[in-house]
Amino acid sequence: PKLILKIEKQAVTIGLIGHMSAIALGGVIFNIVKVMYPEGIKDTDVHVLVISSSVTTFPVISGFLAEMNILNSEIGRMAISISMISDLCMWVMYFVVINSAKAVEQQTYKPITEIAVTICYFSILFFFLRPLVIWISNRNPQGKPMTESHFLSIICILLFVGFSASMLGQPPFLVAFCFGLILPDGPPLGSVLAERLDTVGSTFMVPSYCTITGLRTDVPSLVESKTVTIEVILISTYVGKFMGTILPSLHFHIEFWDSFALALIMCCKGL
Repeated sequence: PKLILKIEKQAVTIGLIGHMSAIALGGVIFNIVKVMYPEGIKDTDVHVLVISSSVTTFPVISGFLAEMNILNSEIGRMAISISMISDLCMWVMYFVVINSAKAVEQQTYKPITEIAVTICYFSILFFFLRPLVIWISNRNPQGKPMTESHFLSIICILLFVGFSASMLGQPPFLVAFCFGLILPDGPPLGSVLAERLDTVGSTFMVPSYCTITGLRTDVPSLVESKTVTIEVILISTYVGKFMGTILPSLHFHIEFWDSFALALIMCCKGL
């Protein structure tokens, strides 16, 4: 959370323009496709698709920059800041704007209740579970490796966070990421979690996710006309993201090739 307050105005402007331009161009192309093919796809599905495609997530960008060894470069720091702004815009728009619009349209308080539950849940993570994990890690003898009992206690808390998120209708991946983001980095807690959980994630979780996604993919449906219209809308959101990133970057006197590279980085979506 402290990193968001330290983001420069340039990154905020580029992030906002890039995010909104992707949504705007995707929405325009969707309306054109809707006129040409009235029975193509549902409005609700496309709205979710446009919003999710316009976001550039912080975990994807940070992982990509780390693999390219440019995380600490000037472009890398700018990309990290922009991705945080894009993530923030997406969740504000998704939780607040869309749920508020649903509440007004359907004349029900259920979407407002979902917003309240989400705020309360993340408040519990920050004000209760975070101090609990820090207290457990501080009970470890100073200067010595973390004991197995302390490490297993923290893992149980992380598993409870994911399970409770699923029970309350929150996205488990996002909740787990946010909980890890608010924990202190460095030894003894951050270094131990990164060392032990990185192996589990890279050797088990990611291959399992790719395999399950591949098995659930309906390959014959990819040749239907509905898929073509979705691809056109997706491409339009990427074009909007690219143009909405490179033009403000040039306006702030960032060199052309650096602006070009930054725009390409912002179009990365990951798995």
